[in-house]
Amino acid sequence: PEMREAIWKRVSLHECGHAIAGKALGLGTVERVLMHSHGSGFAQSRLKSTEGVIEELDARLAMIMAGRAAEELCLGSKSSGAGGSDKSDLAKATQIALAIETRYGMGETGALYANLKDADWHFGPISDSVKTRIATASERALDVLNKNQELLRKMAEDLAACRSMEGQRLKDWLDQVAPYDMSADIVSPIMTCYELITAMVESSIRFSHMKTRASAVSAMPASYPHLTLPHNPTVYIAVRPARLNTT
Repeated sequence: PEMREAIWKRVSLHECGHAIAGKALGLGTVERVLMHSHGSGFAQSRLKSTEGVIEELDARLAMIMAGRAAEELCLGSKSSGAGGSDKSDLAKATQIALAIETRYGMGETGALYANLKDADWHFGPISDSVKTRIATASERALDVLNKNQELLRKMAEDLAACRSMEGQRLKDWLDQVAPYDMSADIVSPIMTCYELITAMVESSIRFSHMKTRASAVSAMPASYPHLTLPHNPTVYIAVRPARLNTT
């Protein structure tokens, strides 16, 4: 039925997003991408050994968030597929971002170790830092996939047709992926008016320009009544520094 085809399309984009981001970011070898009959999927990768530096951790975060980013980029919406359990993409991303802030000594909180319980960090500066890092990873994932968007769509169509991809078939697709420079500024292809203003107020973007997109919805934040925003649906392309301020 039509609904089942829509689910397959979304799942195939989601899993191919992970695979393409993993390849572009040089995180290791993508061994298999598959879709299950019940409407879920999995991208199996063998991650290479790393030095544990912040660039590698941020790259892993981007790969984890790339499934959700692929849905947003190609379908204009995000599903709940990235969340829902402690093994989900969002759970993994939160664990890494929280570890950067409270256990690895690489975040905005400085060089410290704190074994926090959930209730200890959900509000306040640590929570804000974790959210910011995940949001930045999502923007980086969008940037990676936007640079490989035609490949993403075609690969996802093939996966939706074959349901499982590995070996030479998978290699032929991933050999076409453009490498991504982690030191370059992040160009986020999707940013609503609200997100733009928030980023401008926080001085976390360098410049932006407007791009019309029918599926985007403009929003006037109540906290900025003095600003005049366009009424037509718009998004903004924003350029953000590649790295957050770290100690």
